This record gives sequence, C-alpha cells and structure tokens, in this order.
Amino acid sequence: MVRGLAPELNRAVDLMPLFSAGELSEGAFRQMIAMEAGVDASDVLSFDLFLVDHTGGRIWGYKDEFVSAGHLDDLQSAYAALKAFLASDNDSDISVYACFDNEEVGSNTKQGAMSTFLRDTLVRINSALGLSEDDFHRALAASMLVSCDNAHALHPAHPEKYDSTNQCRLNGGIVIKEAARQSYCTDAVSRAVFEEILSARNLPYQVFANRSDMPGGSTLGNLSNIQVSMHGIDVGLPQLAMHSVFETTGSRDTALGIQALLAFYDADIVISEADSIKIS
Repeated sequence: MVRGLAPELNRAVDLMPLFSAGELSEGAFRQMIAMEAGVDASDVLSFDLFLVDHTGGRIWGYKDEFVSAGHLDDLQSAYAALKAFLASDNDSDISVYACFDNEEVGSNTKQGAMSTFLRDTLVRINSALGLSEDDFHRALAASMLVSCDNAHALHPAHPEKYDSTNQCRLNGGIVIKEAARQSYCTDAVSRAVFEEILSARNLPYQVFANRSDMPGGSTLGNLSNIQVSMHGIDVGLPQLAMHSVFETTGSRDTALGIQALLAFYDADIVISEADSIKIS
C-alpha cells in the first residue's frame, strides 16, 4: 500500500535489465538506438529510454471481468476523464481537462502537476476573455477540481492491508479517496458535491481510505492546488497490482468512470461562498 519499491528489492541489483549474454560489445546499445531511428550512431547525441512490457493488454476471466495491461495507473483514469471531457456539452462554465506527466517521480517538472503550466493556461484564457486579474481569482474561488488517479482495490489474498470500512472493489465504480493527513484533496464539501452529482444520476461510487498505520502516497490534486487553489476532490478507478509491470482492473470500471466524470462535467456547479454550493 505504500508507494515505492518493496524494501526487499534493490533497484540497482534486482531491476538490472539484461541486454546481452556476451555477444555484443561496448557501444552496441547506441548502435541499436541509431539503427531503430534510421541514423548513424554518431548522430545520436542523447536519449531518454524506458523499459516497457510489450505483451499487450488483455481482457480475461471466465466472465471477462478483468483487464490487465501496463500503466493502467494512471492512463485508465486519464482516458476516462478525456472521454468525458470530449462528450460533455456544458454552456454554464469553461470546462478544462489537464493531463500531467511525471506523477510517479514527484510531479516537480516543467510538465508535471507542480509546474505553472495549468495556472499559466488559465491565466491566458482569462486574459483572452478580456477579464482582469481580480476576475481570475474570483473564477478560481468559484471553480472545482476533480483529480483522477487510480485507487487500490481490495485484494482477496491480503485483506489485512486495507481499512475495514473504507474499501473499494473491482467493477464497483469510481472511487472517492480521503485521507486525514491531507494527502488527498477531498474534504466534506467536495465529497458532498461529487456524491450529489452521482446520486442524481444513480451512478455507483465507492470510498477509500488507507489504514491509519499504512499511509499511502499523494496525488495530483494537492499538487495542482499549490498553483491554483480551489475546491477539489480526489477520485480514481479501482485496480490491483498498482505500479507493477502488468496491472489489473475491472472490465466495467472504465465505462463507469466515464459516466461519473461526464456527470461532473455536465453539472452546473455554482460556488458563491466557501461552503455555499448549488448544483443543477
């Protein structure tokens, strides 16, 4: 449940990839890159490369209940949010979809959630509308953020890892995540708003909180709020084997996530004071 590598594994030893059993000589790696890029090895000045599993995703189980693939955390939630954003038709607000990189290594990059990218974009939208700086701050105060990052589903082999009353399960719908230590941006106000939106459409949702003696990681919600402070809630889709090479989620949860996030995008949320919110 704790982010990061298991303590019995050593990154420098146990995760060392094999490239050759002795047939290749020094410089072969750069030559391989050059060959794949269709250039000479001397033309390769620098590179960013990552090991990936190329098995491919699959739906499995006797009733096709499971989906397994790499990087479900957090491409699954990012995909669901994008599909909802594109399907929404809401003239009562300016809807925004933001997809950040580098969350798993801290988000403190120029393209991460801690960067000024979101704020800069919103400032430019505000300016293009002919609005003032004060109008911008008023708009932020009247806005709401939904941060989407997958949640740990209950694993039947390890129920002791989970809080006894705040568990989520595969194919149970979108998950609202809370933490007393404020590692999630959910609070009573934002949770009430989101639950009201889903309940009005009879959409399923679940709640999740870590065991108090097993703190989890943080998500993009609080990090984004450093730059643009507004009401926020952390949600995600339930999954197993988070951060493994081949993660597993429920085959129904992506569709349920799209429906839940579409309901949010379509809602007319009027925030007039710190805790005065009307939904239609």
